[in-house]
Amino acid sequence: MQVLALMAIALVLRVLFLGHKGLWQDEVFSVLFTRPSNTEFWKILWAAEANMALYYLALREWVRWFTSDAAVRMLSVIPGVLSVPAMYALGTRLYSRRVGLGAAGLLTVNACAVVYSQEARGYSMLVLFVTLSCWAFVRLIETASLLNVVFYVVFTICAFYSHFYAVFIVMAQVCALGFLPWNRVPLKSLLGSWLLIAFGMVPGIRVMLLSHGSNLWWLPRPGIVELYRTLTFLAAESGKAVGAVLTVLLLVPIVVALRSAWVTLRTNGRSIESFRAGLAPFALLLPMVTTMALSLWRPMFFHRFLIVCLVPFLLLAAVGLDQLQNLRTRQRLAIGIVALSMASVAISYTKVREDWRGAASFTQAAAANDPVVFYIKDAAAPFAYYRERLGQPLRAEQVLRLEMPPSADQVAQWANRYPRIWVVRYPSGSKDPLDVEISDTMGLKFRMCARRAFKEISLSWFVVGDCPAQL
Repeated sequence: MQVLALMAIALVLRVLFLGHKGLWQDEVFSVLFTRPSNTEFWKILWAAEANMALYYLALREWVRWFTSDAAVRMLSVIPGVLSVPAMYALGTRLYSRRVGLGAAGLLTVNACAVVYSQEARGYSMLVLFVTLSCWAFVRLIETASLLNVVFYVVFTICAFYSHFYAVFIVMAQVCALGFLPWNRVPLKSLLGSWLLIAFGMVPGIRVMLLSHGSNLWWLPRPGIVELYRTLTFLAAESGKAVGAVLTVLLLVPIVVALRSAWVTLRTNGRSIESFRAGLAPFALLLPMVTTMALSLWRPMFFHRFLIVCLVPFLLLAAVGLDQLQNLRTRQRLAIGIVALSMASVAISYTKVREDWRGAASFTQAAAANDPVVFYIKDAAAPFAYYRERLGQPLRAEQVLRLEMPPSADQVAQWANRYPRIWVVRYPSGSKDPLDVEISDTMGLKFRMCARRAFKEISLSWFVVGDCPAQL
């Protein structure tokens, strides 16, 4: 009953305001990726987009029936809710029923889990299958049955095709085996499982090798700031005041749990107790340490991808809370964590990542034939998606793309061809100097008749001659 109650709370938190915000660029990409023909879809998947392939396959079928923003995101809500009983099962099997309930409760109200259960991306699916992979792995260590092998292989491959960073969790599982006596390691079952898993990962590994990491070109080299951002991301999805305090509160029991795991390892040596104590610390620390080290060669450390660490992060917090000796301290800390987690969730409902829906709606009153200049080109897809949804689709000849600010000659050519023109600038913050440069150049031949700033987007309307009385 307690797990069902937590699932009900998780469902409410993840459904609340689900369609209040429009899709941001990555979410729009998810939807657009489902549209090509079967041949083209599989070709792209095989050549470049095997990451999150499981989510794209599910979404491809899902959008045949559900198309609104809220309905599209419901596909992420489902694994988000199912992660709660999965976390309970993992915590109970590794530690105790009380730890399982505590970890499931923390996941229920965790802002990071809620936010990515409300996003049309594969991250909530990743959290679910990482949890189930670890659960199946522990079951396989305890009982080397065919059913447990099947569970482990299927859940691990599903985790990998939810996001490639799930491979670091498999690495953590392998490392945790070092704490087991050799006679307790079901070597044949594990080797068979890993062989099947490796075979299943071949398409994804092929894509990774062919890309040479080129799809991560935008990542900066990580430092202490990105490490802090990752911790606050796992704790509260953001690093503002509430998130910073919540991070500190969660790190207190996590440190307690890590210290307890170290004592267990030193006291018991290689044992089943040491294995149980070591799995979660490895799953938390190994992805961070490995991606940080690999970033010396090519940047790979990024907070959003390290959502694979969310399960061990919250699991260790639950373990630490359970091990605190002072009851009053434990209760106050737990209340503080839950209260600030709920506050972080409430804040997340008001945070808009990118307002393409608002930007597209603002242009509805203009002539449907006005061309739209996009700086940079990636802005065209989400803007065109919402124009289509609003019943004013952009034709190919209306879309003008810029890789650099327009020259005076280019503006003169536009003025000869178009009496009115829109300029969409993305990403754009307040008082962006590039916006000013573009506006000044456009002003050589056009008059700016309207300008509106949306979240991460600026939108300007230029007219040759006098401005209309109304937009």
